[in-house]
Amino acid sequence: MQIVWNEPQPQPYYYMIYRKPGGAGFPKRVAPVFSDIVGRWVDSQAKPGKSFVYRVCAVYSPDGSTSTCTNWFK
Repeated sequence: MQIVWNEPQPQPYYYMIYRKPGGAGFPKRVAPVFSDIVGRWVDSQAKPGKSFVYRVCAVYSPDGSTSTCTNWFK
């Protein structure tokens, strides 16, 4: 599973990806993404027959206190 997103302006320090199984349960922070060219992340744990929902957060402060997140999506 690959997730690709448009880079917002101003550009964030990094992105944080969250994943929940099938839209239920507690979200798990799965990866910080540091990129200055393309917003992209590959979920290597996504397997056939498993369903996840995801959320991408753009983090604008080094300590992670300021961020903007997408809605949950499949």
